[in-house]
Amino acid sequence: MRWTVLFAAVLLLAGAASSLAYTSGAALGYPALDEDPSFIGFADDRMVIRLRDEVPVDHERDVKSAKALQHLDGMAELFDRHGVESLQPQFPGADKRAQKDQSEPLRALARCYKVKVEAGSLTEALKAFRDNPAVHSAEPIPLHRADAHPNEAHFTNSQWNLWWDHSLDIREAWDVETGDSLVLLGIMDTGIEYDHEDLGGYFPPSPTSSWTAGNIWINKNETAGNGVDDDNNGYIDDMIGWDFVDSTTFDDPCVDADCGGVDNDPRDSDGHGTHVAGIAAAITNNGEGIAGIAGGWGDGSFASGSFGARLVPLRVGWTIYDPYYGEVAIVAMDYVAEAMYYLGNLKSEGWNVAAVNLSAGSSSYGSMPAATDYLIS
Repeated sequence: MRWTVLFAAVLLLAGAASSLAYTSGAALGYPALDEDPSFIGFADDRMVIRLRDEVPVDHERDVKSAKALQHLDGMAELFDRHGVESLQPQFPGADKRAQKDQSEPLRALARCYKVKVEAGSLTEALKAFRDNPAVHSAEPIPLHRADAHPNEAHFTNSQWNLWWDHSLDIREAWDVETGDSLVLLGIMDTGIEYDHEDLGGYFPPSPTSSWTAGNIWINKNETAGNGVDDDNNGYIDDMIGWDFVDSTTFDDPCVDADCGGVDNDPRDSDGHGTHVAGIAAAITNNGEGIAGIAGGWGDGSFASGSFGARLVPLRVGWTIYDPYYGEVAIVAMDYVAEAMYYLGNLKSEGWNVAAVNLSAGSSSYGSMPAATDYLIS
């Protein structure tokens, strides 16, 4: 549709201008990553393995055990030797979806398992899993820096990049299309401040609310607060998206308000994801804050409601404190891959997911290539 073309100009996959000094890519056999200025190191507590194509998988069975795949030759011994805390399918249900859709990307995702280790060398654990005859590949989880910018308050004074010479000519574009509430935008970032008055509107949503006057997506297939996975997508009470950040273990301490634990509350404590969401679909012509590109068009009052594209908050990053740089937002590629799977499933279930944004550095290791292929397909 016409709106999608307008929004394409702000879909960024941006790297940061400088690099933080942590574990080098060369140390784990990935020297090319060191050339990416947004790369800051590897997660030291987990990896992703992909099983060989001939190895049968059964996610329904595997999710019942914290340490799945122990029935495979040599796996139980690997768990003991390398202090494996858990091993689980990274994309639960992908095996059944692959059988139904005959999708090659889904078949690849079905064979991806996340391994969490609590002791020993990650380098040695990676090598040991790669040597297992059932394993096609074992790769670490890259962490990348988010690309932050200051948030300005007024369209006329500050958002000149939208309307000045050599800009998006957004005012002319709004004469054609201002946004569409049936369109979903996936925001993979540090979360979204979903009750922000320029995003959630005068009646903001929450993980326990089923209605909003703003531009935050509401999952109408879930019943708020009942503790049941009503739409059978693997995420209980995902009313407004999902928080995929399970572990924030890293060299520098987490200073985020949420330092771990997967849940249905994708709130942004850093500000980066909220800034990105505002550029995309802050409520327009409501007398508040800024004008979002696809934020719809109100009647000029704060209580006018919203008619813009719907933002799907997907928290894949958090904030650390670095002694030199201060507070830095980072994203983890395993969480990005899981957010892509979530969005791909929404699309396959009939939701109009028209665009996806990741304003951060990125790298294609582990399950990222398969997750990207699935989302695009």
